[in-house]
Amino acid sequence: MKAEVVKLNAPFWKYQRMDRAVQLYSANINEIRIVVAGGASPGSTSYTFHTHFRVLLDIPLPAATKRAVVAKSKVIKQNKLLGIFGGKIAYIRWVGGSMADNLNQDNELQKVLLVWAEEKRLPKIRIKPMGKSEVTIIAHATTMGEDAFDVYDRIAKYVRELASAY
Repeated sequence: MKAEVVKLNAPFWKYQRMDRAVQLYSANINEIRIVVAGGASPGSTSYTFHTHFRVLLDIPLPAATKRAVVAKSKVIKQNKLLGIFGGKIAYIRWVGGSMADNLNQDNELQKVLLVWAEEKRLPKIRIKPMGKSEVTIIAHATTMGEDAFDVYDRIAKYVRELASAY
């Protein structure tokens, strides 16, 4: 796969503090950006990072497609104490439009995300349109393992398929 680090001309997000991205040429994902999502609170030195996987499409997205592509992951637990604490992770469910339905039907993707959740490395994942012809997959506080790129590239493939269906 061909990739290169590129310098960004303008911040892509108003709180962005990084000016470089990895641009990909032979994947469903066009660009990967690590974004500092917020500064440290007073007395703390920790920062929250988001990984943005950008999918650039050839055509502008109609409003119906923008609504259909919105989705977010949700961990579903069983046997929680008082309905709040603990519990065993039962499955990962996607909530949103048609994109969520497609992702919920992908059993292989569900298995990988379930393993991530059990290993406590499953980030909150959101999929949302950004601009006229771009969809971003946002992984909050993610760790990038060997299998991570394959998972996000698979999600990006669903984005492309859904966008071309409308």
